[in-house]
Amino acid sequence: MKNQYVTDGRGQKTAKKLTPKQKKWVNDFKSSLTEVDLHLQCKIKLKSAKQFLDEL
Repeated sequence: MKNQYVTDGRGQKTAKKLTPKQKKWVNDFKSSLTEVDLHLQCKIKLKSAKQFLDEL
């Protein structure tokens, strides 16, 4: 298992081994942040919360 570096509340980086489930969560979270960044740059348009809930 590859080490993932995490930062604590004081800014200290430490290596931690993540489970496959945790790795997937981290990767999904990074993808979400990338989408938000692209939205803020006006390169993509994200749905509003209302549009999202209307689909459910």
